[in-house]
Amino acid sequence: MAGYNRGIVATRKLNKENKARLGRRGDTEIRKVEGKDSHVNALEAYLIDVNNKAGERYAKRVGAGTTNPLTGMPEYHTSPVGGDINHRFYLEHDDSQHTHANTPAKYAEYSSDWPWGPEIPNTLVDWETPEGRQDYETLAGYTEDELEVYLKSEFDLGKDRMQYIEGFKEEPFDFLKDQQALTERGLKSAYGDTMGALAGKEKTLGLQMEGIGRTAGRGLSQATGAASTAASRSGLATSGTITSGLEAQTRGLFEDYTAGVKGVEIGMGDVRREKGTAAETLQLGVEGADLNFRQGEYTEKKRQLDELYADVMAIPS
Repeated sequence: MAGYNRGIVATRKLNKENKARLGRRGDTEIRKVEGKDSHVNALEAYLIDVNNKAGERYAKRVGAGTTNPLTGMPEYHTSPVGGDINHRFYLEHDDSQHTHANTPAKYAEYSSDWPWGPEIPNTLVDWETPEGRQDYETLAGYTEDELEVYLKSEFDLGKDRMQYIEGFKEEPFDFLKDQQALTERGLKSAYGDTMGALAGKEKTLGLQMEGIGRTAGRGLSQATGAASTAASRSGLATSGTITSGLEAQTRGLFEDYTAGVKGVEIGMGDVRREKGTAAETLQLGVEGADLNFRQGEYTEKKRQLDELYADVMAIPS
């Protein structure tokens, strides 16, 4: 243990470049991680340079986090076991010739043979590659880069195999939405026509009601006037015959008025029922169109998801 401590003390006199050379398992650079000089590999150095704290979090999450026995500094080389596709590929390559691949330009040259191409998008720095079959919503929510990394990681695809993957399409869902909108417009148009016709019926029935009232009023006025004239001419103002006749006429007029009003009220009731039926028909139609859309959407999502995985499995090796 004493020898180990003396080794660390001796290295404290080394400059940063010399300390970097003492990194293990691909740690060829030194960068600050949580404020401490640390051994990192070229990828981690680049991500720290570009993404600052996000790059540090990346190094901490995937790196070893052990202590270098020569320098006493934290080291974040990637573990030979596990890790995502980025690190598995990195460990399979000899990195001894890339000790200065810490700038974006040099890094791009260094990583030109990586599965995803010359650069890793910054959006993937804090993104963990999922495992296993995913549902449509999950995969559809991925960016193009995330979907590519997931498929390569899950199925061990090379970058030249991605040309066979078509991905998801939005057009079928647009067609389904257009169909739903067209159905709803047709239903609302029919509803509007029905309500217009019923409004016409209401107006007609209203005019009938006014006519019935005017007819009854004129009839009663005429009957009363005739009875008064007859009584004055005969001098029999209290004649039972004249009074009985007026009562009979009045009763007849009232019965006609009541029958007419009842007929109008029945017609109004029919209009109200037809309005309710039209509104219910519209609501059921809209709900049916929505149900058809959701059924079609579910079917299309399942079809596209199954097709994606089928395409992946059918890719020639």
